[in-house]
Amino acid sequence: MALIKYVPDELYASILRSTETANILRAIFNAPAWAQALLKLASTHVAQLDLPAKDREIVTLRTAHNYSASHVADLREAAAVHHGLDAVEIAELRQDFYDASVFDTKHKHLLEFIDMLSFSSTNNPNKIQALKAYYNDQHIIEILVIHGLAYIVAKATVSLDMEPDQSSKRRPD
Repeated sequence: MALIKYVPDELYASILRSTETANILRAIFNAPAWAQALLKLASTHVAQLDLPAKDREIVTLRTAHNYSASHVADLREAAAVHHGLDAVEIAELRQDFYDASVFDTKHKHLLEFIDMLSFSSTNNPNKIQALKAYYNDQHIIEILVIHGLAYIVAKATVSLDMEPDQSSKRRPD
């Protein structure tokens, strides 16, 4: 049972003009202004970013793993497959010590950067320089924001002991 109350689905469904339901929505709409701001950021994530979709999913899945939010990763798995990740890559993203040989050089650098963001309180300029061989400045900012959004969702679900939704496999977006 979640450590906070869930709001009724009708409360956020009318605001979102959607019939989609999820425990994360039931929880975050306890603070409606923040919920709407987060959802606006998340919809930008899906619709308007220049970062390749496969790379967005790598950031999200690895961040979810790093913060012990396996059911968040479960929710993104169908989208990850839809955007080009295979079962072996997805399985490795869920390992503390992944097999780097599964990933190409570009994605190895991306994973090192995500792990640095997740586990280090200091910046490593070499990690950003390595990313710049594959990503422009806009991409790097997008990686940071996607990591931040994934962190918020992961920490909310884990910290508040939210139950995974019954339909843990979501449609690709």
